[in-house]
Amino acid sequence: MEMKHYFLQTKRIGFSLWAKENLNLAKTLWGNRDVAKFLTADGIMTDREIRNRLLLEIEQYKTHGVQYFPIFKTRNNEFIGCCGLRPYDPENDVYELGFHLVRSAWGKGYASEAAEAMIEYAFNKIRAKKLFAGHHPENTASRKRLEKLRFVYWTSASVIRIKTASGTISPEAVFSFIGLNVSQALLFSLRNQACQGGRTC
Repeated sequence: MEMKHYFLQTKRIGFSLWAKENLNLAKTLWGNRDVAKFLTADGIMTDREIRNRLLLEIEQYKTHGVQYFPIFKTRNNEFIGCCGLRPYDPENDVYELGFHLVRSAWGKGYASEAAEAMIEYAFNKIRAKKLFAGHHPENTASRKRLEKLRFVYWTSASVIRIKTASGTISPEAVFSFIGLNVSQALLFSLRNQACQGGRTC
């Protein structure tokens, strides 16, 4: 089995970096219509679009130190998709969280496991102050997953605090619409707040 370098690992998932040589992996992911229908207006990504997306991820890492990192099963290095960050407002340490999985990896908990690790990575390594996460309006699975990750709507005035291994993360509810690769997408926000003592964050 080929050994891979993972800069971040969970129990089942390893995070790596995209390279130009990974075009076939990129096609496996973004070239699948079941995946692409939630990413583009027409539900299709051409070979040229996939190549450009791959190059964009590589360039974003060079420029901002983040990308939608390719992820693999640690037990056999099987490629299962990508999960990571995209610069939204890097000057103010605001990033977008995202994850795309190959069809065969759906429904097995990989997206939540990867996203939880990336949230920790964003706040503790990248020092993000705020995270956004969007999803296609018809992708109810992603919406439910974001809600389980404690991303909540702006319409709620309540504040829920998340206990993590490294401290407390307090989400700020947000609801908005944003143009990503689709006409509308639900927008959530997660804000990192320092909660000290018993004060309310």
